[in-house]
Amino acid sequence: MEKIWLKSYPDDVPHDIDVSPFKSLTHLLEESFRRNAKNPFSVCMDC
Repeated sequence: MEKIWLKSYPDDVPHDIDVSPFKSLTHLLEESFRRNAKNPFSVCMDC
């Protein structure tokens, strides 16, 4: 099956993610939140 959505990914976005370092989806999310805590999650009306 051709994954046509991969063509729209920016060049720096991987097509596959190695999930082996994570024990669970919860662990993956918690680690991502911790690593990206200083980055804004969303912006509403430039606030």
